[in-house]
Amino acid sequence: MGRVVFLLGAGSSLEAGVPDSAQLTKRMLDELNSNERTQGSRVHALALNYVVAALQLHEAKKGAPPDLLPNIEHVVSAVELLSEREDVELTPFVSAWDGYLGLIEELDPPPTIWSSLTNYGPSSEHASLLAAMAGIRDESRYAELHRIMLRLLRTTLEVRPDADLSYLHPLVNLGRTSQVVVATLNYDLTIEEGARTWGISCSTGIGDWVSKWELGWPDSGIKLLKLHGSIDWNREVLDPSSGSGEMGLPQTIPVTGDSSVSLADVYGLPADAIPLVVYGRREKLRPEGPFLDLRAEFVKELKGASHLVVVGYGFGDAHVNALITHWINSRKDRRLVVVDPHFPTNWGHADGYKYHLLAGLMKQDGPLMNAFKASRMAIVRKSAGDAFASVTKGAASLDDLVDATVTDAFPDASGFPL
Repeated sequence: MGRVVFLLGAGSSLEAGVPDSAQLTKRMLDELNSNERTQGSRVHALALNYVVAALQLHEAKKGAPPDLLPNIEHVVSAVELLSEREDVELTPFVSAWDGYLGLIEELDPPPTIWSSLTNYGPSSEHASLLAAMAGIRDESRYAELHRIMLRLLRTTLEVRPDADLSYLHPLVNLGRTSQVVVATLNYDLTIEEGARTWGISCSTGIGDWVSKWELGWPDSGIKLLKLHGSIDWNREVLDPSSGSGEMGLPQTIPVTGDSSVSLADVYGLPADAIPLVVYGRREKLRPEGPFLDLRAEFVKELKGASHLVVVGYGFGDAHVNALITHWINSRKDRRLVVVDPHFPTNWGHADGYKYHLLAGLMKQDGPLMNAFKASRMAIVRKSAGDAFASVTKGAASLDDLVDATVTDAFPDASGFPL
Protein backbone atom coordinates (compact mmCIF):
# COMPACT_ATOMS: atom_id res chain seq x y z
CA MET A 1 0.00 0.00 0.00
CA GLY A 2 1.00 3.65 -0.19
CA ARG A 3 0.38 3.92 -3.94
CA VAL A 4 -1.51 6.98 -5.17
CA VAL A 5 -3.80 7.05 -8.21
CA PHE A 6 -5.09 10.28 -9.74
CA LEU A 7 -8.50 10.73 -11.40
CA LEU A 8 -9.04 13.87 -13.47
CA GLY A 9 -12.27 15.52 -14.56
CA ALA A 10 -13.04 18.59 -16.66
CA GLY A 11 -12.04 20.96 -13.86
CA SER A 12 -8.43 19.83 -14.15
CA SER A 13 -8.16 21.33 -17.66
CA LEU A 14 -9.83 24.70 -17.11
CA GLU A 15 -6.58 26.50 -16.38
CA ALA A 16 -5.22 25.30 -19.73
CA GLY A 17 -8.04 27.20 -21.45
CA VAL A 18 -10.09 24.08 -22.20
CA PRO A 19 -13.83 24.79 -21.80
CA ASP A 20 -15.99 23.07 -19.22
CA SER A 21 -19.23 21.30 -20.11
CA ALA A 22 -21.45 24.41 -20.23
CA GLN A 23 -18.80 26.45 -22.09
CA LEU A 24 -18.51 23.63 -24.61
CA THR A 25 -22.25 23.87 -25.29
CA LYS A 26 -21.87 27.59 -26.00
CA ARG A 27 -18.91 27.06 -28.32
CA MET A 28 -20.85 24.52 -30.36
CA LEU A 29 -23.85 26.84 -30.53
CA ASP A 30 -21.60 29.68 -31.71
CA GLU A 31 -19.95 27.50 -34.35
CA LEU A 32 -23.15 26.15 -35.87
CA ASN A 33 -24.93 29.53 -35.79
CA SER A 34 -22.09 31.65 -37.17
CA ASN A 35 -22.21 32.95 -40.73
CA GLU A 36 -18.71 31.58 -41.27
CA ARG A 37 -19.53 28.10 -40.00
CA THR A 38 -17.37 25.36 -41.44
CA GLN A 39 -19.39 22.51 -39.92
CA GLY A 40 -23.02 21.69 -40.52
CA SER A 41 -25.76 23.70 -42.18
CA ARG A 42 -28.63 25.99 -41.21
CA VAL A 43 -30.75 22.92 -40.51
CA HIS A 44 -28.19 21.48 -38.11
CA ALA A 45 -28.01 24.84 -36.31
CA LEU A 46 -31.81 24.87 -35.98
CA ALA A 47 -31.74 21.34 -34.59
CA LEU A 48 -29.08 22.19 -32.00
CA ASN A 49 -30.85 25.41 -31.00
CA TYR A 50 -34.08 23.50 -30.51
CA VAL A 51 -32.46 20.80 -28.34
CA VAL A 52 -30.65 23.31 -26.12
CA ALA A 53 -33.76 25.48 -25.69
CA ALA A 54 -35.92 22.45 -24.84
CA LEU A 55 -33.42 21.31 -22.20
CA GLN A 56 -33.25 24.83 -20.75
CA LEU A 57 -37.04 24.98 -20.50
CA HIS A 58 -37.16 21.57 -18.84
CA GLU A 59 -34.63 22.61 -16.19
CA ALA A 60 -36.31 26.00 -15.69
CA LYS A 61 -39.54 24.19 -14.81
CA LYS A 62 -37.57 22.56 -11.98
CA GLY A 63 -36.32 25.94 -10.72
CA ALA A 64 -33.07 26.44 -12.64
CA PRO A 65 -32.22 29.89 -14.09
CA PRO A 66 -33.85 30.13 -17.55
CA ASP A 67 -30.61 31.24 -19.23
CA LEU A 68 -28.49 28.43 -17.77
CA LEU A 69 -26.87 26.50 -20.61
CA PRO A 70 -27.18 22.73 -20.25
CA ASN A 71 -24.22 20.43 -19.78
CA ILE A 72 -22.84 19.31 -23.16
CA GLU A 73 -23.24 15.68 -22.06
CA HIS A 74 -26.98 16.26 -21.66
CA VAL A 75 -27.18 17.92 -25.09
CA VAL A 76 -25.34 15.11 -26.86
CA SER A 77 -27.42 12.44 -25.13
CA ALA A 78 -30.62 14.22 -26.20
CA VAL A 79 -29.42 14.51 -29.81
CA GLU A 80 -28.45 10.84 -29.88
CA LEU A 81 -31.79 9.78 -28.44
CA LEU A 82 -33.67 11.88 -30.98
CA SER A 83 -31.73 10.27 -33.80
CA GLU A 84 -32.86 6.85 -32.52
CA ARG A 85 -36.29 7.73 -31.18
CA GLU A 86 -38.16 5.30 -33.43
CA ASP A 87 -36.14 2.48 -31.85
CA VAL A 88 -36.41 3.61 -28.21
CA GLU A 89 -38.47 1.24 -26.06
CA LEU A 90 -40.59 4.13 -24.76
CA THR A 91 -41.64 5.32 -28.22
CA PRO A 92 -44.87 3.25 -28.46
CA PHE A 93 -46.06 4.90 -25.26
CA VAL A 94 -45.39 8.50 -26.34
CA SER A 95 -48.70 9.84 -27.63
CA ALA A 96 -47.15 12.67 -29.64
CA TRP A 97 -43.62 13.85 -30.25
CA ASP A 98 -43.02 17.59 -30.52
CA GLY A 99 -43.96 18.53 -34.08
CA TYR A 100 -40.81 20.64 -34.43
CA LEU A 101 -38.74 17.45 -34.42
CA GLY A 102 -40.26 16.38 -37.71
CA LEU A 103 -40.12 19.89 -39.18
CA ILE A 104 -36.34 19.98 -38.85
CA GLU A 105 -36.11 16.62 -40.56
CA GLU A 106 -38.28 17.89 -43.43
CA LEU A 107 -36.17 20.97 -44.17
CA ASP A 108 -33.65 21.11 -47.00
CA PRO A 109 -35.01 18.36 -49.27
CA PRO A 110 -32.78 17.19 -52.14
CA PRO A 111 -32.15 19.97 -54.74
CA THR A 112 -34.06 18.28 -57.57
CA ILE A 113 -37.19 17.84 -55.44
CA TRP A 114 -36.87 21.36 -54.05
CA SER A 115 -36.61 22.80 -57.54
CA SER A 116 -39.73 21.00 -58.73
CA LEU A 117 -41.64 22.26 -55.72
CA THR A 118 -40.52 25.87 -55.90
CA ASN A 119 -41.25 26.09 -59.61
CA TYR A 120 -44.91 25.83 -58.75
CA GLY A 121 -44.52 28.66 -56.28
CA PRO A 122 -45.73 27.19 -52.98
CA SER A 123 -44.78 28.84 -49.71
CA SER A 124 -41.90 27.39 -47.75
CA GLU A 125 -44.39 25.82 -45.34
CA HIS A 126 -46.18 24.13 -48.24
CA ALA A 127 -42.87 23.01 -49.68
CA SER A 128 -41.90 21.36 -46.40
CA LEU A 129 -45.30 19.65 -46.20
CA LEU A 130 -45.14 18.41 -49.80
CA ALA A 131 -41.59 17.22 -49.29
CA ALA A 132 -42.66 15.23 -46.24
CA MET A 133 -45.60 13.73 -48.16
CA ALA A 134 -43.26 12.79 -50.99
CA GLY A 135 -41.13 10.75 -48.60
CA ILE A 136 -38.35 13.30 -48.08
CA ARG A 137 -38.59 13.08 -44.29
CA ASP A 138 -35.06 12.20 -43.15
CA GLU A 139 -34.79 10.84 -39.65
CA SER A 140 -31.01 10.85 -39.85
CA ARG A 141 -30.88 14.65 -39.34
CA TYR A 142 -30.07 14.30 -35.66
CA ALA A 143 -27.60 11.52 -36.40
CA GLU A 144 -25.81 13.99 -38.70
CA LEU A 145 -25.81 16.59 -35.92
CA HIS A 146 -24.37 14.01 -33.52
CA ARG A 147 -21.46 13.33 -35.87
CA ILE A 148 -20.88 17.07 -36.36
CA MET A 149 -20.71 17.63 -32.60
CA LEU A 150 -18.22 14.80 -32.26
CA ARG A 151 -16.02 16.30 -34.96
CA LEU A 152 -16.21 19.74 -33.34
CA LEU A 153 -14.56 18.28 -30.25
CA ARG A 154 -11.21 18.42 -32.06
CA THR A 155 -11.28 22.20 -32.40
CA THR A 156 -13.22 23.14 -29.28
CA LEU A 157 -11.01 21.08 -26.95
CA GLU A 158 -7.61 21.67 -28.53
CA VAL A 159 -4.91 23.13 -26.31
CA ARG A 160 -3.82 26.50 -27.64
CA PRO A 161 -0.09 26.89 -28.45
CA ASP A 162 0.16 29.76 -25.96
CA ALA A 163 -1.60 27.88 -23.14
CA ASP A 164 0.19 28.01 -19.79
CA LEU A 165 0.49 24.41 -18.60
CA SER A 166 2.89 25.14 -15.75
CA TYR A 167 0.19 24.34 -13.19
CA LEU A 168 0.39 20.69 -14.31
CA HIS A 169 4.12 20.40 -13.64
CA PRO A 170 3.85 18.95 -10.08
CA LEU A 171 1.69 16.12 -11.41
CA VAL A 172 3.48 15.45 -14.68
CA ASN A 173 6.91 15.63 -13.04
CA LEU A 174 6.06 12.59 -10.92
CA GLY A 175 6.66 10.51 -14.03
CA ARG A 176 10.27 11.60 -14.37
CA THR A 177 11.66 8.94 -12.04
CA SER A 178 8.82 6.42 -11.65
CA GLN A 179 5.46 5.43 -13.08
CA VAL A 180 2.49 7.60 -12.09
CA VAL A 181 -1.06 6.43 -12.81
CA VAL A 182 -3.38 9.15 -14.08
CA ALA A 183 -6.92 8.20 -15.10
CA THR A 184 -8.89 10.89 -16.89
CA LEU A 185 -12.46 11.35 -18.05
CA ASN A 186 -11.34 14.18 -20.36
CA TYR A 187 -10.83 13.97 -24.11
CA ASP A 188 -8.33 16.84 -24.35
CA LEU A 189 -4.54 16.57 -24.61
CA THR A 190 -3.40 18.73 -21.69
CA ILE A 191 -1.50 15.93 -19.93
CA GLU A 192 0.13 14.77 -23.18
CA GLU A 193 1.16 18.34 -24.04
CA GLY A 194 2.54 18.90 -20.55
CA ALA A 195 4.56 15.71 -20.72
CA ARG A 196 5.92 16.70 -24.13
CA THR A 197 6.84 20.15 -22.82
CA TRP A 198 8.93 18.75 -19.96
CA GLY A 199 10.32 15.74 -21.81
CA ILE A 200 8.53 13.10 -19.75
CA SER A 201 7.26 9.83 -21.17
CA CYS A 202 3.47 9.57 -21.45
CA SER A 203 1.61 6.53 -22.78
CA THR A 204 -2.08 5.81 -23.31
CA GLY A 205 -1.37 2.14 -24.14
CA ILE A 206 -3.38 2.38 -27.35
CA GLY A 207 -0.60 1.43 -29.78
CA ASP A 208 -0.19 -2.01 -28.18
CA TRP A 209 -3.93 -2.46 -27.85
CA VAL A 210 -4.46 -2.03 -31.59
CA SER A 211 -1.70 -4.45 -32.58
CA LYS A 212 -1.80 -6.98 -29.69
CA TRP A 213 -5.25 -6.47 -28.11
CA GLU A 214 -3.61 -5.64 -24.80
CA LEU A 215 -2.63 -2.36 -23.20
CA GLY A 216 1.12 -1.85 -22.90
CA TRP A 217 2.90 0.53 -20.54
CA PRO A 218 6.49 1.65 -19.88
CA ASP A 219 7.99 1.17 -16.40
CA SER A 220 8.29 4.91 -15.84
CA GLY A 221 6.53 8.04 -16.98
CA ILE A 222 2.81 8.74 -17.06
CA LYS A 223 0.43 5.84 -17.40
CA LEU A 224 -2.51 7.75 -18.83
CA LEU A 225 -5.85 5.91 -18.76
CA LYS A 226 -8.20 7.89 -21.02
CA LEU A 227 -11.36 6.16 -19.85
CA HIS A 228 -13.67 8.04 -22.22
CA GLY A 229 -11.38 8.31 -25.24
CA SER A 230 -9.39 11.12 -26.79
CA ILE A 231 -9.77 13.73 -29.52
CA ASP A 232 -6.67 12.32 -31.24
CA TRP A 233 -8.12 8.81 -31.54
CA ASN A 234 -9.79 8.36 -34.93
CA ARG A 235 -12.70 5.96 -34.93
CA GLU A 236 -11.87 3.54 -37.72
CA VAL A 237 -13.02 0.07 -38.70
CA LEU A 238 -10.29 -2.50 -39.26
CA ASP A 239 -11.01 -5.48 -41.51
CA PRO A 240 -8.19 -8.07 -41.25
CA SER A 241 -9.38 -9.78 -44.44
CA SER A 242 -9.70 -6.65 -46.56
CA GLY A 243 -7.56 -7.01 -49.66
CA SER A 244 -5.45 -9.82 -48.21
CA GLY A 245 -7.71 -12.85 -48.41
CA GLU A 246 -7.15 -13.62 -44.72
CA MET A 247 -10.07 -14.55 -42.52
CA GLY A 248 -11.19 -12.15 -39.80
CA LEU A 249 -13.96 -9.89 -38.55
CA PRO A 250 -14.19 -6.10 -38.83
CA GLN A 251 -13.72 -4.27 -35.54
CA THR A 252 -13.68 -0.68 -34.34
CA ILE A 253 -10.21 0.58 -33.43
CA PRO A 254 -8.60 3.88 -32.46
CA VAL A 255 -6.01 5.08 -34.95
CA THR A 256 -3.57 7.69 -33.65
CA GLY A 257 -0.34 9.20 -34.93
CA ASP A 258 1.55 6.62 -32.88
CA SER A 259 -0.51 3.65 -33.99
CA SER A 260 1.28 0.79 -35.73
CA VAL A 261 -1.76 0.21 -37.92
CA SER A 262 -1.47 1.77 -41.35
CA LEU A 263 -4.36 3.90 -42.55
CA ALA A 264 -4.29 1.74 -45.67
CA ASP A 265 -5.63 -1.11 -43.51
CA VAL A 266 -8.82 0.63 -42.48
CA TYR A 267 -12.02 1.30 -44.37
CA GLY A 268 -15.59 2.41 -44.02
CA LEU A 269 -15.28 6.02 -42.86
CA PRO A 270 -14.37 9.29 -44.59
CA ALA A 271 -10.97 10.92 -44.16
CA ASP A 272 -12.31 13.25 -41.45
CA ALA A 273 -13.31 10.34 -39.22
CA ILE A 274 -14.93 11.28 -35.94
CA PRO A 275 -12.93 10.82 -32.73
CA LEU A 276 -13.42 7.60 -30.79
CA VAL A 277 -14.86 8.88 -27.52
CA VAL A 278 -17.60 8.05 -25.03
CA TYR A 279 -19.66 11.20 -25.40
CA GLY A 280 -22.95 11.90 -23.64
CA ARG A 281 -24.63 10.71 -20.45
CA ARG A 282 -25.83 7.36 -21.75
CA GLU A 283 -23.96 4.18 -22.60
CA LYS A 284 -20.80 5.01 -20.66
CA LEU A 285 -19.73 1.37 -20.94
CA ARG A 286 -19.15 1.13 -24.69
CA PRO A 287 -18.39 -2.40 -25.93
CA GLU A 288 -16.49 -1.16 -28.99
CA GLY A 289 -12.88 -0.06 -28.97
CA PRO A 290 -10.59 -0.19 -25.91
CA PHE A 291 -13.00 1.22 -23.31
CA LEU A 292 -13.76 -1.97 -21.38
CA ASP A 293 -10.06 -2.82 -21.22
CA LEU A 294 -9.24 0.70 -19.99
CA ARG A 295 -11.88 0.40 -17.29
CA ALA A 296 -10.45 -2.98 -16.23
CA GLU A 297 -6.96 -1.42 -16.05
CA PHE A 298 -8.31 1.38 -13.86
CA VAL A 299 -9.91 -1.20 -11.55
CA LYS A 300 -6.60 -3.07 -11.33
CA GLU A 301 -4.73 0.11 -10.39
CA LEU A 302 -7.36 1.02 -7.81
CA LYS A 303 -6.97 -2.37 -6.14
CA GLY A 304 -3.31 -1.60 -5.49
CA ALA A 305 -3.87 1.99 -4.37
CA SER A 306 -4.13 3.34 -0.84
CA HIS A 307 -5.11 6.85 -1.93
CA LEU A 308 -7.23 8.24 -4.76
CA VAL A 309 -6.86 11.92 -5.61
CA VAL A 310 -9.85 13.21 -7.59
CA VAL A 311 -9.30 16.55 -9.33
CA GLY A 312 -12.05 18.55 -11.03
CA TYR A 313 -14.58 15.72 -11.29
CA GLY A 314 -18.22 16.47 -10.40
CA PHE A 315 -19.13 12.85 -9.56
CA GLY A 316 -21.77 12.75 -12.27
CA ASP A 317 -20.82 9.39 -13.82
CA ALA A 318 -22.59 6.50 -12.08
CA HIS A 319 -20.14 3.91 -13.43
CA VAL A 320 -17.09 5.76 -12.09
CA ASN A 321 -18.83 6.46 -8.77
CA ALA A 322 -19.56 2.75 -8.35
CA LEU A 323 -15.85 1.96 -8.77
CA ILE A 324 -14.91 4.59 -6.18
CA THR A 325 -17.48 3.20 -3.74
CA HIS A 326 -16.25 -0.38 -4.10
CA TRP A 327 -12.61 0.72 -3.83
CA ILE A 328 -12.97 2.67 -0.60
CA ASN A 329 -15.28 0.09 1.02
CA SER A 330 -12.83 -2.75 0.31
CA ARG A 331 -10.18 -1.55 2.81
CA LYS A 332 -10.56 0.59 5.91
CA ASP A 333 -7.19 2.29 5.42
CA ARG A 334 -8.02 3.75 1.99
CA ARG A 335 -8.35 7.53 1.74
CA LEU A 336 -10.01 9.81 -0.81
CA VAL A 337 -8.80 13.35 -1.54
CA VAL A 338 -11.14 15.59 -3.55
CA VAL A 339 -9.85 18.76 -5.22
CA ASP A 340 -12.78 21.01 -6.11
CA PRO A 341 -13.12 24.73 -5.26
CA HIS A 342 -16.91 24.39 -5.19
CA PHE A 343 -17.30 21.11 -3.31
CA PRO A 344 -19.90 21.55 -0.54
CA THR A 345 -18.64 21.30 3.05
CA ASN A 346 -22.13 21.16 4.51
CA TRP A 347 -24.37 18.14 4.09
CA GLY A 348 -27.37 20.38 3.62
CA HIS A 349 -25.76 21.89 0.52
CA ALA A 350 -24.79 18.56 -1.07
CA ASP A 351 -26.80 16.32 -3.34
CA GLY A 352 -26.36 13.11 -5.28
CA TYR A 353 -23.12 11.24 -4.82
CA LYS A 354 -21.47 14.21 -3.09
CA TYR A 355 -23.98 13.88 -0.28
CA HIS A 356 -23.12 10.19 0.09
CA LEU A 357 -19.40 11.02 0.25
CA LEU A 358 -19.93 13.52 3.07
CA ALA A 359 -22.38 11.31 4.94
CA GLY A 360 -20.34 8.13 4.56
CA LEU A 361 -16.74 9.34 4.89
CA MET A 362 -16.96 12.31 7.25
CA LYS A 363 -18.63 12.03 10.66
CA GLN A 364 -20.38 15.06 12.09
CA ASP A 365 -18.96 16.53 15.29
CA GLY A 366 -21.51 18.48 17.29
CA PRO A 367 -24.42 20.52 15.94
CA LEU A 368 -22.51 22.00 12.99
CA MET A 369 -22.69 19.98 9.80
CA ASN A 370 -19.28 21.25 8.69
CA ALA A 371 -17.25 20.11 11.73
CA PHE A 372 -16.00 16.55 11.78
CA LYS A 373 -14.41 14.23 14.33
CA ALA A 374 -13.39 11.39 12.01
CA SER A 375 -12.80 11.18 8.30
CA ARG A 376 -11.67 9.07 5.39
CA MET A 377 -11.76 11.99 2.97
CA ALA A 378 -10.05 15.35 2.56
CA ILE A 379 -11.68 18.19 0.67
CA VAL A 380 -9.31 20.67 -0.95
CA ARG A 381 -11.40 23.64 -2.00
CA LYS A 382 -8.90 25.02 -4.49
CA SER A 383 -8.44 25.03 -8.24
CA ALA A 384 -6.30 22.33 -9.80
CA GLY A 385 -3.42 24.77 -10.29
CA ASP A 386 -3.43 25.83 -6.64
CA ALA A 387 -3.79 22.28 -5.33
CA PHE A 388 -1.48 20.12 -7.43
CA ALA A 389 1.63 21.07 -5.46
CA SER A 390 0.04 19.90 -2.20
CA VAL A 391 -1.57 16.66 -3.46
CA THR A 392 1.43 15.25 -5.33
CA LYS A 393 3.78 14.72 -2.37
CA GLY A 394 2.91 11.10 -1.66
CA ALA A 395 0.63 9.03 0.55
CA ALA A 396 1.95 10.32 3.89
CA SER A 397 1.32 13.91 2.85
CA LEU A 398 -2.20 13.01 1.75
CA ASP A 399 -2.82 11.45 5.16
CA ASP A 400 -1.83 14.77 6.69
CA LEU A 401 -4.50 16.49 4.56
CA VAL A 402 -7.11 14.03 5.78
CA ASP A 403 -6.00 14.53 9.39
CA ALA A 404 -6.14 18.31 8.94
CA THR A 405 -9.70 18.03 7.72
CA VAL A 406 -10.54 16.08 10.88
CA THR A 407 -8.80 18.22 13.50
CA ASP A 408 -9.24 21.78 12.24
CA ALA A 409 -12.16 23.76 13.64
CA PHE A 410 -14.48 25.44 11.17
CA PRO A 411 -16.60 28.28 12.58
CA ASP A 412 -18.78 28.56 9.49
CA ALA A 413 -19.58 26.86 6.20
CA SER A 414 -17.23 28.97 4.11
CA GLY A 415 -14.92 26.07 3.37
CA PHE A 416 -11.84 24.29 4.55
CA PRO A 417 -8.63 26.33 4.99
CA LEU A 418 -6.45 24.00 2.92
